[in-house]
Amino acid sequence: MIGVTRPRHLADALSACELELSADDRAALERAYVPHRVAGFE
Repeated sequence: MIGVTRPRHLADALSACELELSADDRAALERAYVPHRVAGFE
C-alpha cells in the first residue's frame, strides 16, 4: 500500500474502508480533485 511506512498507517488506511460518505460529500471531494500526470514513469 502506497504511503504505509508504519503499522499505525496501515490501521488508519484500513479504517477508512468503513467510512460512508454522502453523495454531497463525494461530490465535494470530486470537485476538489485536480488530475495530474504520474511522475517517474515513462
